[in-house]
Amino acid sequence: MRRLWTRWLLAGLGTLQVLALAACDVAPVLESVDDVRKRLPDKTFIGDELGTSNFKRLQEAFARGTLEQMQLHVYYLAEPAADPARHVHERAEQLGLKSRTIVFPDGENLTEKDLPRLPDETAILGIADDKWEFAYDRFSGAESVADKERFHAGDGVNPDKIDSEGFYLAEAQRYLKQRLEATLGNARLYPYKMRRYLNAVAKAGEKPRITVSQVAISLNTAIDGLPIIGSGGKVSVHMTPIGEVVAYEASLRPVAERVATLTGKDLLEPRKAQAQIEARLKERGLDLTHYTLVRAEFGYYRRGRNSLQRVLAPYYAFVYEPQDGDRYGRKLVELHPAITDPKILAMLGEEEQREVDRKKRLMRGSEKPDVRQEGKAVQ
Repeated sequence: MRRLWTRWLLAGLGTLQVLALAACDVAPVLESVDDVRKRLPDKTFIGDELGTSNFKRLQEAFARGTLEQMQLHVYYLAEPAADPARHVHERAEQLGLKSRTIVFPDGENLTEKDLPRLPDETAILGIADDKWEFAYDRFSGAESVADKERFHAGDGVNPDKIDSEGFYLAEAQRYLKQRLEATLGNARLYPYKMRRYLNAVAKAGEKPRITVSQVAISLNTAIDGLPIIGSGGKVSVHMTPIGEVVAYEASLRPVAERVATLTGKDLLEPRKAQAQIEARLKERGLDLTHYTLVRAEFGYYRRGRNSLQRVLAPYYAFVYEPQDGDRYGRKLVELHPAITDPKILAMLGEEEQREVDRKKRLMRGSEKPDVRQEGKAVQ
């Protein structure tokens, strides 16, 4: 079980409080999921269109000076399960597992009375039967389930044998409707991206044979019609080429209550956020003349799946790609709060320190490592 759990935990998540825009307040300035759907009726997956479109619209609103009526509402998200052992039992049953014995990555059997003795850093509880493994992060609320034999396994099929995007999306939505509705709260999922996993096999001197071994459908979260950016707030369903579900993962948390209201005057202008980002990069010794800004987004930032995030606020994301990847490495994804309110910024500063502390524990080997760069990831 350790192998599969490790694979699932090589990601990141976050949760706990949401800053969301009321749709009625921002409709004149920003687009919602429904607006993009109307504008792009032939697109199955929205991708990053909503975040990039709203960045541009916000730039235009600053130029026109039309932000006065905008309101932003600060929400708390629900805490992770208060009784994680009971939650794991219930979710495992909903997801179709037969076993009810809780274990954690070291493989030790665990009962509810054992939970208080767990080390503070032990986050993951799970259940496995002869076919499936289910894992739940008791601190972040992330969950995943995987078919032990078929997840990322098999020879695959020729790419021309892959079905339509609409077919896989329908299969993913059918699976989620049966297993996820109770966990969504007021959040709305919309089609985000489809990924094909490729295999390439070749003998010496021969052209490789390319096959598709698995298809993954990702859905993103919208709150009040506006997108979540970052690696959290997503749901992914992994399927075989014929549409059989072999894995599922989610990092969702419903809104619990509103705690504050901000206005458009509390927003940081996009160009100022970009200037601050680039000044910070230069302080780190990066020469931005070797990079190109390829995308900028506005949305509600969610950290990775394993993060201990409590506040989710409007952020800008700036994506820079190196002009020479061999020399300057991979792309840069930099995020900056889109607000100026000192109290909210202080909350975000506390969140950042929690992440710093968590990563220090990770470096000491007390937690499973993440492969995503939390705080640096925008899908």
